[in-house]
Amino acid sequence: RTGNPNLLARFIDGDTNPAFLNVYRNGYIKTCTDTLAASFPVVSALIGEDYFRRLARAYVEANPPTTGTLVGYGSHFAEFLRSRSNEHRLAYLSDAAAIDAAWLVSYFAEDGVALAPVDVESMSSDGIDVSAVQVTLTPPTQLVRLNHYIAETWALIREQGALSNAVSLQEGDNIAMVWRLDGHIHIKELDPGESAFLSTLAGVATLEAATIRAFEVNKSFDLATTFAALLQNHILQMEAHSK
Repeated sequence: RTGNPNLLARFIDGDTNPAFLNVYRNGYIKTCTDTLAASFPVVSALIGEDYFRRLARAYVEANPPTTGTLVGYGSHFAEFLRSRSNEHRLAYLSDAAAIDAAWLVSYFAEDGVALAPVDVESMSSDGIDVSAVQVTLTPPTQLVRLNHYIAETWALIREQGALSNAVSLQEGDNIAMVWRLDGHIHIKELDPGESAFLSTLAGVATLEAATIRAFEVNKSFDLATTFAALLQNHILQMEAHSK
């Protein structure tokens, strides 16, 4: 990490020059930056590969890996980019990184036990009040809090690798939902009612409590359509299966 081979002398037997270990330092930094480039492709596309690798190296030096695997490495990359905003002057860059990170979490997450329409029908037939059931989100479902409306732009870059035309990103607090369905990762910009509904359920709550919160935010909240879409996309699971 330091680049000073003399600090490694006590780990080496005999008279071997510890400087030979510098080759491993170079490989270590390259491996970490390659991992970040693979994990944050939209950020890389936005600022270019060369500048991305400069920032990635700075991140590696400040946040070295702490586990024996690089799966999930870069969990603090969005915060790091936010701290360097005076340098890159792209206020939305940390938002793009946050979605990239959520994509990765969603991709590797366990499936969970998704609540299906047939489960709801079965509970209703058994006289169970579905609105009183404790519900949460399945592990692949990630809610990303953003400061810019960047979800659609992020999806275009992720799909195309770059933008064919310049876009203007509107500032404003919003939430994007990232989830996995049939092996594919999807993203959706939530409206205020959906944001309130899903944010409530993310902390484990009854459907009734989440609905009340959604209507407080948006009196036109369409519960039936939203609930049906969530079931079809394997977004919800009963709290008993969340542990």
